[in-house]
Amino acid sequence: MTLPLSAPDTQLVQTAQAALGAGDITAAAEALAKLSVDGARHPHALFFASQVLIAQGRMAEARVMLEALTTLLPMNPHGWNALGNLASEEGNPKAAAEAYARAASLDSAGLDFWLNLASAQIDLRNFAEANAALNSAERVTQADPRQWVLRGLAERGLGNNQAAIDACCRALDLEPGNVAARHNFAEALRALDEQEEALMIIGNADGLPEVSRNLRAHLLADLGRFDEAVTTFKQVIARQPELADASASLAQVLPQIGRGAEALDGFRTALKVRATDRDLWLTAIATAKDIKQADQLIEWCGDWDKRFGVDPAVTLARGIGHALKGERTAAIDIMRGILRANPEAPGVHGHIAPLLLAEGDWDAGEHHALEASRLSPRDLSGWAWLTVAWRLKQDAREEWLADYDRLVMPVDLGMSEDEIAAVAAALHPLHKTSNHPASQSPRGGTQTPGILFDRAIPEVQKLATRLRLAINDQIAMLRSDETHPFLSRLAGGISFAGSWSVRLASAGFHANHIHHMGWLSSACYIELPPEVAAPEAGLAVPPGVLQFGVPDETLGLNLTPRRIVQPKVGSLVLFPSYFWHGTAPFESQSPRMTVAFDALPAGF
Repeated sequence: MTLPLSAPDTQLVQTAQAALGAGDITAAAEALAKLSVDGARHPHALFFASQVLIAQGRMAEARVMLEALTTLLPMNPHGWNALGNLASEEGNPKAAAEAYARAASLDSAGLDFWLNLASAQIDLRNFAEANAALNSAERVTQADPRQWVLRGLAERGLGNNQAAIDACCRALDLEPGNVAARHNFAEALRALDEQEEALMIIGNADGLPEVSRNLRAHLLADLGRFDEAVTTFKQVIARQPELADASASLAQVLPQIGRGAEALDGFRTALKVRATDRDLWLTAIATAKDIKQADQLIEWCGDWDKRFGVDPAVTLARGIGHALKGERTAAIDIMRGILRANPEAPGVHGHIAPLLLAEGDWDAGEHHALEASRLSPRDLSGWAWLTVAWRLKQDAREEWLADYDRLVMPVDLGMSEDEIAAVAAALHPLHKTSNHPASQSPRGGTQTPGILFDRAIPEVQKLATRLRLAINDQIAMLRSDETHPFLSRLAGGISFAGSWSVRLASAGFHANHIHHMGWLSSACYIELPPEVAAPEAGLAVPPGVLQFGVPDETLGLNLTPRRIVQPKVGSLVLFPSYFWHGTAPFESQSPRMTVAFDALPAGF
């Protein structure tokens, strides 16, 4: 049983409460410090003391206070709700959801408890559970705009974009100025390829919160209004430099409009004013690595070490930077140093293997590729390097792992010329940039952003359906092998893990590469220049062909293709994602356009 506060303690708690309401944390702390021993243990005092500690950034101490409060009053939902708020503030949505669920179970009429629970479930990407909490909230009321904003987020997470739009409209009917509803509405419209309407909903950049201004920049880029997009991204970075997506997105856009030298300027600006922001530094380092700006990558890794101390992931990134510069000895030394401290780091094994193969140490390269495949079998880098190591060593296991004759699978989609032409006409307007993404394999061409098969374009959706049927038919003909990295994962269907279109211009090609987190990869031919569709006879490597078995040319291994596939409009080529593949350059006035995707086996 909790005894009531004494009159002096009651006055001190009320003083602390008033000071907290006025934002005077110091006065609130001073009042609570004067409480008697018994008063300081009272639930009211514990609650306000926790709020003072949270305001001071002393989260661990605040948690002790709130846990004591919920122990004293386990049936009081407000204590559990406060504990959930703290967990949410600490970035622990799982603990937050558990606390909010406890609060809601104690008071099913408490709207805030259900809304907080839904929000935590959304953070956990448990969208169905979020909708269940929102159903309970609706039994309390349907007139709070917050519940419809959250409903919009949950439906977006479930891929129900029209339901998300309906929920956001409901929120805006209740509160026309609701910024979150307007933002989520625009996000849902963007997913439905309604960028112009999304821009109207998000409104003018003036007065927008930076996260919405950032969305506006993305919409402008989607529409090919790149100068405006760049300006808007820069505005976001200037106003809220910790919003790393703005700098990362700018770094992806600028190389595609011929301004690659400026790609990392957003991060350079942000890091000057957020020099102690670890997450921002990590995103900057990852982006520099992704777009292969080696000098900046090495410099930032060194800056990280000085500011925060050595981190193996950052050290590996520095090694990758040296590898990108062709400084293989330095890269190998760095990676060996990491492995001495952590011999079971799969990413390091996967990165050091090709460097050793290029240096002629085939046994060591094979060893590290084997370790990478053992430690992280679903990351296909190790398997990809084993195809090279075993080929160099003339090891018969190459044929088992990379059976190009059987596992490179051309398929005729059976689509008419008119159907293919309709797909091509739908794809051309999506290629709005002038250059390829710095992080991707095309050279001398462009690639569509985002996930192509998520686009609400009838011709694209029809093609995706046709592709899914063709894939299912093809993999049904394969025999399972539990020891094989590809054949051991055959299932009753597939899910698309990524999809895009590439349009190459004259002299364009795909650099040799793999898709290290895929399972099944592809090339579907939509449009081919005559020089590629009907090449001259007698050429060893005809222009524009798809070739397999040649690794990254920067390694200088000078291996010839194991298999060459002649492209054909309306055909699909399927192959394991760890197969090295690329294309030969071509010369033509006409573009070479493909659709490609990665797929994962259903249930994996």
